[in-house]
Amino acid sequence: MRAEWHQGETQRSYGPGRLVAMLRDMLRRRLVYRRTLQELRSLSRRELEDKGIGPGMITRVAAEAAYGNDKAPARGRTRSSKD
Repeated sequence: MRAEWHQGETQRSYGPGRLVAMLRDMLRRRLVYRRTLQELRSLSRRELEDKGIGPGMITRVAAEAAYGNDKAPARGRTRSSKD
């Protein structure tokens, strides 16, 4: 029997293949985050400034590299375009 899905509904069960793919993606993104964070932390203040990155922006830049702009975890105060 074939299940029908209506627009707006989400499938609630995931097969093992889908779960493995999701886990791989999460681990890959986490690895990108950790490597980027390590790389940025190894740079001097001057090198960071040359790249337009302040010392307080390192975790946000690493998160954006790994998770994208929309998925990056929000931490601390974010600047508005008026600042």
